[in-house]
Amino acid sequence: MEAVRVKKQKKQPQGTALIELAVVLMLLVMLTFAVMEYGWMFFRMQQVINTARAGARHSVLPDSTNAEVDQIVQSMMTTWGMGASGYTVTTSSADITSLESGELVTVSIEVPYENIELLGMSLFPVPTNVRGSATMAKEGP
Repeated sequence: MEAVRVKKQKKQPQGTALIELAVVLMLLVMLTFAVMEYGWMFFRMQQVINTARAGARHSVLPDSTNAEVDQIVQSMMTTWGMGASGYTVTTSSADITSLESGELVTVSIEVPYENIELLGMSLFPVPTNVRGSATMAKEGP
């Protein structure tokens, strides 16, 4: 009677799968962080643009002043959590009360991105500043 031989299958080393998992997982985590950071950046850009638009919308009213526009911008930036971000506000006219009906008024806001970033680590390129501006025509009586 002949003996039946059982062939042994070669086993793949178990460490290889672990190394592959570590490499793929690291890439996925980096990609996830990049998507989060860029999503946050676009979210913050939209908030800055909306704030500039609200400032411009108020600045074109016939009886508005620069101080009122600054107050509206400050209030909105504080609401968005960017009140202490070191932002700057620029209005195209030093005195919007002296503008005639139909003249353009531009409100621009610039925020250093390092003061509003989400993760605090720049694995991928991000802008130095986030900017938003809006231009509208002065309304008249």
